[in-house]
Amino acid sequence: MRDLRRTAIWLCCIYLVLGPWVRGARLDPHLQAVLQTSTSSAGVPVIILLSDQADLSGIEETDKELKRSEIVSKLKDKAQKTQGPLKVFLRAEGSKRTIPLWILNAIATTLPAGRIAALSSFAGVAGVYLDYAVEVPPVTVLGAEAAGPPEWNITAIRAPDLWGIGFTGVGIVVANTDTGVDVLHPDLGRNWRGGADSWYNPYSDPLNAGYCRIPNNCSPCELSSSVPCDVNGHGTGTMGLMAGGSTGGTTIGVAPDVKWVAVKALNDGRSGASSIILLGFQWMLALPPERAPDVVNNSWGFPNVNGCNTVFQSAIETMKAAGIEVVFSAGNSGPAGYTSVSPANNPGSFSVGATDATNTIAYFSSRGPSACDGTAFPHVVAPGANVKSAAPTGGGSIPDSYASLSGTSFSSPHVAAAAALLLGAFPTIGIPDLENILAGTTDSAVGNPLPNNSYGFGLIDVASAYESAFSSIKGNIAEIVSSPAFFHFGSVGVSTTVSKAFTVVNRGISDLSISHAEITGTNDGEFSIPVGDTCSGSVILPFSSCTVSVIFTPTSVGYKNADLSIESNDPVNPTFNVLLSGAAYGSIPALTASAPAVAWNGAADRFHIAFKSASGRIWLGTAEANGHFNDDWVRLSTGWTNDAPAIAWNSTSNKLVIAVASSHDTAVYIANIDADHTLGSFTGWTRIEAEARYSPAVTWNPTSGRLQIAVRATSTRILIGNADSDGTEFSGWTQLAKGSTRLYPSIAWNPVENKVQIAVKGRDNNSVYVTNFNADGSGLADWFRIVTGETLAAPGITWNSVASKVEIAVKASVGNGIQKASMNASGDGFSG
Repeated sequence: MRDLRRTAIWLCCIYLVLGPWVRGARLDPHLQAVLQTSTSSAGVPVIILLSDQADLSGIEETDKELKRSEIVSKLKDKAQKTQGPLKVFLRAEGSKRTIPLWILNAIATTLPAGRIAALSSFAGVAGVYLDYAVEVPPVTVLGAEAAGPPEWNITAIRAPDLWGIGFTGVGIVVANTDTGVDVLHPDLGRNWRGGADSWYNPYSDPLNAGYCRIPNNCSPCELSSSVPCDVNGHGTGTMGLMAGGSTGGTTIGVAPDVKWVAVKALNDGRSGASSIILLGFQWMLALPPERAPDVVNNSWGFPNVNGCNTVFQSAIETMKAAGIEVVFSAGNSGPAGYTSVSPANNPGSFSVGATDATNTIAYFSSRGPSACDGTAFPHVVAPGANVKSAAPTGGGSIPDSYASLSGTSFSSPHVAAAAALLLGAFPTIGIPDLENILAGTTDSAVGNPLPNNSYGFGLIDVASAYESAFSSIKGNIAEIVSSPAFFHFGSVGVSTTVSKAFTVVNRGISDLSISHAEITGTNDGEFSIPVGDTCSGSVILPFSSCTVSVIFTPTSVGYKNADLSIESNDPVNPTFNVLLSGAAYGSIPALTASAPAVAWNGAADRFHIAFKSASGRIWLGTAEANGHFNDDWVRLSTGWTNDAPAIAWNSTSNKLVIAVASSHDTAVYIANIDADHTLGSFTGWTRIEAEARYSPAVTWNPTSGRLQIAVRATSTRILIGNADSDGTEFSGWTQLAKGSTRLYPSIAWNPVENKVQIAVKGRDNNSVYVTNFNADGSGLADWFRIVTGETLAAPGITWNSVASKVEIAVKASVGNGIQKASMNASGDGFSG
């Protein structure tokens, strides 16, 4: 039974049987054994290492991104200058697959067995090694129920202490090399970074098709080159522990607000080859420096227990030199000693063993010492027995899919994500310091005396690691911050009262003494602190907070601002100011009964706002780019609508164009008004016959000087047309050749390509679809479905002329929040 359980738990092991890299040209013993049993014409996959290696020791650049660029440049330059003769030789020898691995200055290829011996004497070759892969044993997992946030394993390493002071992984990118990730899982789809540089699947390259689960007959997931997938679940589980959210009723990830990218290093049969994984490392390193991941989790290892394989050591060292933390699972070959595995036991690796809910080392966790250098193994430990994480959703059919997982595969993501939290707090910290802090601040009550060959340096304590880093970087001081750091109360009626609670946090490692909080600034008389302030006169311990509320009661129309000023013993910010602002208007319109419509007025540097009131009347207002409301609301004297109005800024006439769907028929009505919304400038309505089921969408086409209009017909198909500014010269309706929508469309003019960009909510689902077409409705491009994120309402779309991107906003299907993304005009390059 114990062996069966061990097989089920050690799902993380990729059987990559390659001999150790040594100096001098030779054929490694595993390759020699294969050649002895192969016919001379049989193809054998090998990796050929060149002896001329890039010298990275002279790089003195301290900026992380610039240093990473210089490292990649040197590696690629060395490969380009030295691999040419070998490539020519391989082609002449009948090579069937040639993959440059500049990260090692090596080439992966497949050659006839009878021609491989010639490589050992080829000038510049250091060694030839078998590129070999075998299946990983199948995994058994237990079903998991939603508990209460956060999960026990998250609390065990004190990650919530960092969440409480505002560090949840924002701004950090994590990655895994695994079986993939199920992007349809609601705990993971929400924070996939998105785009072509956020998913790499080597199996989708025809050159690697022979490494699919069924060689040269790859599955849809193995061929998925643009969208993350995972039919096995191992990678979904490891990513869930790093980046998972709480949609299932509990927070499962250590760093729930990181963005993630992934490499499908293992095929659907849970196996992989060293060349495939090296391609993944190489892909991550070659990303633009600002887009490369900050931390990479690797939950796999060699099967040769107590062996030392250094195949990946130089690649790991290169990744770390480039400022990318690399974490490995320690292996599941315990409980006996001398059970370390590679690459986790390589010098320079950072290995993680597993503990259970009692903080006791798990029986399956591999023990040391390291077979490579005799040091304590593993480096640290983290929870890895019966931990809850995300599981495959079956193509989205089981969205609330979770499992209870065991194995060091699932302890290492805890450490990888803990590193992400620390990098979010201290972006300039180097990888050696990061690892030393994690290993040097472990829970002193677990596994003593430390270090040893079961617990390594012990159970990580991310809060203690934070304190240590803070002390070395900033000193033994208190540090005050506020959540939120500033606040705009929005548009508020005169004499109306609204309030906001501010959480004042001590991010330092000494006690924060607050003397008092008060309102200061221009309009201090219209903001106040009510009774119940728990901050003034209090002492706030590290990782703790207090609350102070502010009331905004404007006494006159206009924009208002002030500061919430807090006096404390923070030596850097003894007077900490929280910016307060709000806009007051005199007349209060009826309750809003529709989504607002907005249009940017470039001439006035402000945007126009329109909405439908509960009575069906149309109200207009303007605001600055930062949301500060200007002046007062204006109600149009005529016109009713059964849905939200649509507006567009006519840059030719400097007029605001308003379009509505009638409240008593299916026609569309168009009108104009001046930029200041003076009622005397209102033109009156022009009726355009239509079969509009919902509000029209409009955008101004400055090229033609015409208004582009789109509506959803009663048939759910999309009709488009164009008219002059006041609607009198209408082109007639044209039905788009493809596409339909459940709600009204949203359109924007793309001046770069002279196209109309359109976004809709799907007719039969909550997905967002985008495409573009010519002004007359011709040239319709294929619809692009955004597979991550759903919307409960019609999407909003606009053109970003600075970035030449389409900006999209939707009402999230979970939590009713607003989600924003950008993409190229054609639909690719989705940002997430």
